[in-house]
Amino acid sequence: MFAAIQKDGVNAAVKNTEYAGKAALMTETASGGQSLYLEEERSICARFVNKKCKDIQILADRLPMDPNNEDLFTVMSDGMVLIHLLNMIEADTIDMRVVCTKPNPNIYQIRENLNKALGGCKGHIKTVGINVSSFLEKTPKYILAVLVQINRILALASFTLKDCAELIALQFEDEDDADFAKLTPEQLLVRWINYHLKKAGQPMEPIKNLGKDIKDSKAMLYVLNQLDK
Repeated sequence: MFAAIQKDGVNAAVKNTEYAGKAALMTETASGGQSLYLEEERSICARFVNKKCKDIQILADRLPMDPNNEDLFTVMSDGMVLIHLLNMIEADTIDMRVVCTKPNPNIYQIRENLNKALGGCKGHIKTVGINVSSFLEKTPKYILAVLVQINRILALASFTLKDCAELIALQFEDEDDADFAKLTPEQLLVRWINYHLKKAGQPMEPIKNLGKDIKDSKAMLYVLNQLDK
């Protein structure tokens, strides 16, 4: 064990590996379960938390964290960051008056905070199979699953006609104003990508979603070159 710590660092339970050709890490939880995740996914989520929570005074002692190590899972393990992120999605999702915010809370207070946070997730994100232990044990795949969903919601939140009036250029000629105003941020982004694909004179089929239709990055490369040659 001592040799492993000397060679790989303090957390010898973390092993470098690969998944789908990308750098990945395998961790083992306290209960013996294994969790595989991509380094780039951890880095993106850590930088997302650093950016969104940088001005929250109560989190100042833990942020910014280093996106290149395991800090993210420790920072997320007591529920405080999750509570503040949920309140960014919708104000007062978690009533801060009933949250334990004192330094060095005991395990019971941490569990209470986590229960409140996971309760607040309902209606916003999917948490099937995710519970208090997922955070207490710092299980990467569950913590990342929560953060990726919240990141998506907050990233799309400002993509509206109110915040970006130029989006009116995406309205079809025969489209009713009321119908156009009802489009979700994701539907607007799909139109935005197709708009620039057309402007770039690309023959590829219009995309229909922000998932499998752009996962090979071809459409996004065309759009980026259209925006900046």
